[in-house]
Formats: sequence, C-alpha cells, structure tokens
Amino acid sequence: IMKKQIFTVAFLMIGMTTLFASASNEGRKKSKKKAAIETVKEVKESSFVTKYAIDSQKLKVEITGNLDPNASVSITNQRGSSILFSMVEKNQEELVFDLSSLEKGTYNIIFITNLEIRIKKVVVK
Repeated sequence: IMKKQIFTVAFLMIGMTTLFASASNEGRKKSKKKAAIETVKEVKESSFVTKYAIDSQKLKVEITGNLDPNASVSITNQRGSSILFSMVEKNQEELVFDLSSLEKGTYNIIFITNLEIRIKKVVVK
C-alpha cells in the first residue's frame, strides 16, 4: 500500500509540474504574439507613385510614409540591370530621374525598404 501511495504522490507531482510548465509556456507564447502584433500595428505602409512626363523625359517618384533610412529607388532594364539608382532619405517625398539618356523601351522602377519591395513599369518613348 505504501508503494502505491508514493507512486500516486510522485505521479501527481510530475503531472502538476508538467501542467504548470505548459501553462507558463503558453503565457510566454501569448505575450510574444501580442508583442509581435503590437509591433506590426506600429509599422505604417509606405507607397510610391510614378509620374512620367514624355515631353521632358523626367520621371517623378512620389513617396509617402517612408520611415526606413535605408530605402532606395532604382530603375532597371528588362534584364534586371540597374540603370539609375538613388537612396531615399527618411521622410523624403520626391525623387526626379532624367530618362532622356535611356533607349526606348520598358523599364522597372523598384522601391525597396527593409519591409517591402514594390515594382512599377515605365515605357520610355
């Protein structure tokens, strides 16, 4: 009888320890998820709009919501080779590229931040 009681007490202690540890671990997981969600809520999406003036062959890139100090805009050909490149200062709202030296064709305008990559096309005529 004594062995059964010791076994029962040991089994209950192990069960309680396991239950407590898993409940504690769940609490940590929830707090990590909550912190991640709060971090995502704080991030504002940036956007960029391109305006190409055919007569002056100037490409204006308007950027809103950029909080990334390492953001950049590059213009690449269809093979992916970078033709023109510019870093975007934090909170800078406009870049202007002179496309008069480019051959006729389709080019990609690529806006890169630490959180996203956005691509638009422009056709130089």
